[in-house]
Amino acid sequence: MRLITAENDLAGKRVLVLGIGTKDGGVTTALFAKQRGAEVLALVLQDETALRGSLEKLRQAGISCKLGPHREADLDQADILIVNPGVSKQNLYAAKARERGLIIYSAIGIFSESY
Repeated sequence: MRLITAENDLAGKRVLVLGIGTKDGGVTTALFAKQRGAEVLALVLQDETALRGSLEKLRQAGISCKLGPHREADLDQADILIVNPGVSKQNLYAAKARERGLIIYSAIGIFSESY
């Protein structure tokens, strides 16, 4: 894992956020990336009704959301994958991102240098 610093900021990067969750952690992560100048796409496996409020916050901020199964094609359009804590370390999508050489951050790690 790498930390977000002035030298490797998110500005101008295409960022995928894996896992929005029900406790707003993924929303905060996506908003943080957007505020740092990234183009953000939130990837959501859960049903839209379970995350309606979170999805609305993201959409109001201009963050795109894709619901349903994760698509490898999205990895082709990304520079960075941010993985939220609820996502298993054995997640196959994250493994494919790693194989493709994407930079992968933990959602918790990106905030440790940013306060």
